[in-house]
Amino acid sequence: MKRFSVVRQQCLLITFLMLPCACTPSGGQDTEDPEETGDTDDTDDTDEVMPEEPPTVSRSPAYTFKKTESVVYAQGMVDANWGTTPGTAQDLLLDYWEPVGTDGSPRPALMFIHGGGFVGGSRSQSALVDLCEAFASRGWVTASIDYRLRDDAGPIPKEWAAAADKAGSPGQVRAMYLAARDGRAALRWMTANAEMLNIDPDYFAVGGGSAGAFTAIAVGVSGPRDYLNDLTVEEDPTLASTNPTAPVAVQAILDFWGGPSIPLISEAIDGLSRFDAADPAIAIVHGTEDPTVSYDEATNLVGLYESTGATYALYPLEGKGHGPWGARWEGQSLAEVSFDFLVANQELNVME
Repeated sequence: MKRFSVVRQQCLLITFLMLPCACTPSGGQDTEDPEETGDTDDTDDTDEVMPEEPPTVSRSPAYTFKKTESVVYAQGMVDANWGTTPGTAQDLLLDYWEPVGTDGSPRPALMFIHGGGFVGGSRSQSALVDLCEAFASRGWVTASIDYRLRDDAGPIPKEWAAAADKAGSPGQVRAMYLAARDGRAALRWMTANAEMLNIDPDYFAVGGGSAGAFTAIAVGVSGPRDYLNDLTVEEDPTLASTNPTAPVAVQAILDFWGGPSIPLISEAIDGLSRFDAADPAIAIVHGTEDPTVSYDEATNLVGLYESTGATYALYPLEGKGHGPWGARWEGQSLAEVSFDFLVANQELNVME
């Protein structure tokens, strides 16, 4: 991670802290010349490492799918008054969908995170279930997760609590930490169970809407120990349940009307930017007349990505407000926009 300029950091953070609420209720092959050995045969004994073929997905629905519900991916503490009381361990759940009838090769994975202003919502949000089913029918393994919310009041670092207290809606900003922590835990669970799920961990994407998009961005750009090493196991005994040694690698993010606030808060605390040139490619989809999460959040995110050279695509939904799942961009549905973005940026093979 690299250090941002102090001026830029403060400007971006102030933009966030002045908001009364982020969202409302309702994420080559190296070859060497063979050594001269004096052998008379012309056989090249150099071992060749052939690149693996990317997964193949279908542009139109080609598979049935199997849904597995209420899977425990980790635990999290609740009723802990943000870490000042012991609290109770609670199971954190996800549902996942597997395509049926593929050729058996490992599948790309896509994990969705619901919205709800960090105070409500669930993994059963209809728009995300529709996306999970649509992508599963085209060859992805998909998942939709629950995470802890404001009223769960799980343990968070004291520094995060202090930063939240400067915001217009401190309870929701405190809950952003829980969402990011749980989102990363869900991603580690899927990585740890990649063989069971028949996932290719080199082709992982996360997405979400509103609060879920804020969380998906944090999950995608954060460092490997973020939301993991901030608390001790004495402060949060459930950390051991989160597959802490599993690697996390995200290649693409689908941001539906979210923003970069969570990584910026982390940066304000420790001075380290989570944004760099190696960040996942991101699709930024946002209504230009959004009264809840300002379109400025999209342009701020564009500025962060442009400053590092990481890949992004901006899809402004002209005249649209907050949560326009049925909107179209240049004639395409948001599912079609997402499909094309993932195929292009993860270099997936497509069965037309």
